[in-house]
Amino acid sequence: MADSSPPTIESMIDSFNNVSLVEECWVDALPILKEASNDMYLGQLIHSKDFQLESATHSLEIMNPKLDTRAKGEHFYMPEQLFDEGSIPKDSTLDRKQIIKIIDRLVGLEISWIEGEALPTTLFSCMYLHFPQRLENQIFSTYVNSLLATCDAINQIVSRGDICCEEDFNLSDFGLALLYPANIHMVVNIRQLEELIDQLDQEIKTEKSKPTKDLDELKILVSLYNRILFRKLFYIIIFSLSVSNLVLAIKSIKEILPIIEFLKNDGYNNRDDIVVPTEIFNGGLVSKLYSSVGAVPQEKTYTVAISSFEKLFNDFQTLFKMPHLLDSTIQRQQLLQLQQQQQKQQQQQQQQQQQQQQQQQQQQDTTTEEIDNNNASETTAPVVTGKNKSKVEKSEPIKIGAILDYHFYFSRPSPNIVVRSVLRRLLFPLPLGQFFKNDTMEESLIEWMHEFGIPMDKLEDREKEGVPTFIDTLSKVIQKLFVHMALNRARQRRKLKVSLFELSLLQNEADILDTKIAKDPTNVSIYFGSFVFHLKLRVMQHYLFLGFELDIYSNHEFPSVYYYLDYFYNIQSNVSNYVYKLNYNQQQQQQKQQQQQQQQSSSNKKNKNKNKNNSTTTTTTTTQSTTPLPPQPPTIERTLLVAYHTAVRAMFRFLVVLKQHGKIVDPICDFGTDDLRFMKKFEPFFNPPYQQPEPLTNEICKNSTKTTEPWISLVITTLDILKQSKAAVDVLLLPESKFKVPVPFYQVEEAKQLQRSILSMRLQIQKLLPSFDLSKLTIEKVLALPIPKFSIQIETKPYFPNINIKLD
Repeated sequence: MADSSPPTIESMIDSFNNVSLVEECWVDALPILKEASNDMYLGQLIHSKDFQLESATHSLEIMNPKLDTRAKGEHFYMPEQLFDEGSIPKDSTLDRKQIIKIIDRLVGLEISWIEGEALPTTLFSCMYLHFPQRLENQIFSTYVNSLLATCDAINQIVSRGDICCEEDFNLSDFGLALLYPANIHMVVNIRQLEELIDQLDQEIKTEKSKPTKDLDELKILVSLYNRILFRKLFYIIIFSLSVSNLVLAIKSIKEILPIIEFLKNDGYNNRDDIVVPTEIFNGGLVSKLYSSVGAVPQEKTYTVAISSFEKLFNDFQTLFKMPHLLDSTIQRQQLLQLQQQQQKQQQQQQQQQQQQQQQQQQQQDTTTEEIDNNNASETTAPVVTGKNKSKVEKSEPIKIGAILDYHFYFSRPSPNIVVRSVLRRLLFPLPLGQFFKNDTMEESLIEWMHEFGIPMDKLEDREKEGVPTFIDTLSKVIQKLFVHMALNRARQRRKLKVSLFELSLLQNEADILDTKIAKDPTNVSIYFGSFVFHLKLRVMQHYLFLGFELDIYSNHEFPSVYYYLDYFYNIQSNVSNYVYKLNYNQQQQQQKQQQQQQQQSSSNKKNKNKNKNNSTTTTTTTTQSTTPLPPQPPTIERTLLVAYHTAVRAMFRFLVVLKQHGKIVDPICDFGTDDLRFMKKFEPFFNPPYQQPEPLTNEICKNSTKTTEPWISLVITTLDILKQSKAAVDVLLLPESKFKVPVPFYQVEEAKQLQRSILSMRLQIQKLLPSFDLSKLTIEKVLALPIPKFSIQIETKPYFPNINIKLD
């Protein structure tokens, strides 16, 4: 008798699991659910062991229009499927005008991607880039191949730079292919571009040679020619920088700048007479395929894109002017020349030896061995020896101070992430990632400290006191500072807090080191501490100036910032004077000792009276000790320091006048305190505590703007201070340098920028002075003159804001 009992749940599950997935089979699940529901009560749930209720609540709900994008029945086709269906026109059907307009639009999309937008919403909003291998038009396919290869090289440069932040660049390719067999080789891409350029050039010549020229066709050919040439040169620039070939990059940038000037006035993107099928660019489809939030396609106009490319190439030119960047290339050329000279010398020596061998037949055995040895040495690579070797190996030390000054200047124009990535890897090349070479940082740092004023006897042979360890630690801090300076300005300002903290700790170590080195503990000469202090002050000044570039200061905070800058510049000049005084006194003591030794030797020879000798020595020492300290010799750094110091002080006094007369007003804030906001604004100067220089408080900065001096006295003295600043700037801008070395280009540019700020400030301040001659009035009447009624408009600029005064 057959078993008529209902099947168990386990048997149903086993039978369901044993069903083959190949054949189509449907199993009724209702009996299982009914059997299970009989043994369950409300609140129970059948689930597997790895089930989590929280994950289930976050899962997508099928057929919910808000969660399921396919609930409305829409079907998304891939770009290549649309191309197969004919929705996207074939590129072979496009004429040359349409191709030019598409290229101009791709230029705007490319610069948008370089400046931080995502790849799908920029370049790949053009449907043709999804299937470049299927393009048939020779001009357009060649352009697209080199465009994608350029994008891949840019991605590699930024990735190797290792300074990219999320707001700088989007490194993700979203699975989109930039390289494929047709454009993976650089030589093939360049050859295709050159063939296309030669073809267009021949067509241009043919069109010009016709008796009746078609000007419209000729213009189209010239426009295509320049766009393909631009693509070729840009690809060469990016690829050469990715392999650190600076010579080729410099040459290509010089060639591409005239083409940029042509493209500025040759845009086709805004021409309404040229119609491009709308299906070619489909940003909506791309945002649905590659974004879950419906990203909006980003595209810059053609004019803005060309201007951005021009700035990119100008930043590259500025990058190549960095001090010591091209020294390695020059040294290699010198090495090759010396090797060629040595080869000629070796050949001459061999000829002389052969002549001697023929004359001296008696020493054939010994001479043949020497010839074999010489021949064996010829097979190896020529080695630079002797005096020539010292010329190459002992190259000019790298001036780290000059490179740091360059970084302070180079961060001002906010260079592109591609430029900054190249700078990072040129300064710290891979694979080691160390500064230029393995052994130059410490040597160059010692040279920089010696130029600052630290005697060489305190830098060398001081292992017991720990000088090598201190220099090694300082070199690591400076290397980290260089990396921070390569970041964008917002991130750079954050990271400079770390550098300031490290320099503060290092300053304490430097003071301890000075105490160890000092012969007399009661009379310590602070050399190392002064050097670190000087470097820290420069970073502090740059930190404050970055606030103006980022526009994070309010108008009422300007007086406090410039009072702080005046405070820092004053301390920096005092540190420089202190080190100069130390070295001057040391030189005077050495001269005294030499004079005393000479006098003692002469007295021993001539047998003079000892009392006379003692009296002469005492008189000479007293006269030398009373000689005044001569002024410091002028240098580029000190002159620029004076220019900035006086300009900052003048700006502070000008702001005091504006605040006294109600043009700059402190806001009323019910939440928080002014002291707390002040400490937050100048946070790095308070952390760590008890550091030098002593941080200023909010009360000190507020009291600095309170004065009883009349407004006209403040204005006139401010103009006098600006004259001093302008005089220092004029010295830096002289055609023939008055210094021992020519003024570097970046300091010339800083001086020009400062000169423009000084002239603008003078013109605005002079508006407040009366138009009549003040010399006819007495001092009492001049000081009693009322200030005219006026209004101001402040425009924030790097370093110094533009304060426009309008008289009522």
